[in-house]
Amino acid sequence: MEYFGFLALFSVAGLVGAALRSRSPRVGAGLLCLAAAGFVAALVWQVFRVSVGDRPSPVDRHSAALAYFLGHAAVGDIAAQPGTVAIVLPAETARNRTTLNSLFDTVARVLSPIPGIEIREVTIAARAPEIQRGDVPLADFTNALAGVPNLTAWFSFVGVPRDLASAAPSPGRGYVYDPSGGMAWVEPLKAGRLQRVVVPRPEADADEARPSAGPPDEIFAAHFLMATPANADAVAERLRPRKGQ
Repeated sequence: MEYFGFLALFSVAGLVGAALRSRSPRVGAGLLCLAAAGFVAALVWQVFRVSVGDRPSPVDRHSAALAYFLGHAAVGDIAAQPGTVAIVLPAETARNRTTLNSLFDTVARVLSPIPGIEIREVTIAARAPEIQRGDVPLADFTNALAGVPNLTAWFSFVGVPRDLASAAPSPGRGYVYDPSGGMAWVEPLKAGRLQRVVVPRPEADADEARPSAGPPDEIFAAHFLMATPANADAVAERLRPRKGQ
């Protein structure tokens, strides 16, 4: 709206300038110059918006595939009990902004058709080594979620908080991505404290370049495993080191 308002203003300036040229050449010429400069500036701004300013944010397709399937696993549960959904992310120092945006935006897009929900981003000051070790303090996690009203579900992309299995039950259903390779999620998942846990496939090379193309299902199948209460032991067995390795 501001853009068209400026165009209207410059148009009026040009019309007034043209009308005044015969009676006040200097004023008329000045208004015409102002109008011309305004139209040029508006054109430059539009070119900038199209080429740079309105360009979609880059997407980490590896993270987007993970978030897409974890989000879809929660749709039925959340639709049955709408409320506030918290997406727990680490601080930007632990993950780059493209990855964080891809995780949040993808889950939000999957859940957005569900009526009666509110989606909130919750940040925990967890460092990358803590996440990789599965060593995020439970107190940090529970304190962050305590500020979310009417919590019906939470997604954690900082792993399973330490000592979750022995802690008092938390409100809301839990959906977790645990990159640590540990087993802290197994008992909470089997006990119903968590609903879904995604872990990296043990055979996937962690150092290989993440795929930048391909359908989400192919990316997910190549890099992740989805654990449920029913298959938790089987997935955990796949993560355990084999003898001789």
